[in-house]
Amino acid sequence: MARNDPQEMIAAGLSAAFLVGFILMFGWLLQQVWTNVREMPPFTRTDQFTNITTTMVGLVGGIAAARMGTRAGRRGAGFEGTFGWFYVMAYFILGMAALVTTATQATGKDANFIPEAITNLGTVSFGLMIATVGSYLGSRR
Repeated sequence: MARNDPQEMIAAGLSAAFLVGFILMFGWLLQQVWTNVREMPPFTRTDQFTNITTTMVGLVGGIAAARMGTRAGRRGAGFEGTFGWFYVMAYFILGMAALVTTATQATGKDANFIPEAITNLGTVSFGLMIATVGSYLGSRR
């Protein structure tokens, strides 16, 4: 495909928009849980918010998993390769932060205030990390 293919440009733009939204949303949620969990907006505990955030976790996680499936940059050099690995790192870092948050904060007196979105990100990303890394390592043989 040509470097300026409109479909690739649209896909790259949408991928970037989803990644930025994902980082901002979950970065804010994690910061709130650690600093001000009792004052979180009520919408963060609604079913609609949980459904939207879980869908975003799946979407960004799927893109990250697809990137891991390309085997360490064998496809895409320059900006494409760098962007792909930034996607993977952002997803896994926020996922691990959510998993640690869930494990440490969910047992305290503020457990009822933690949005389900944080728990979903932690558990879904952990499962995806295991499958992705296993697939990646298995394909290197």
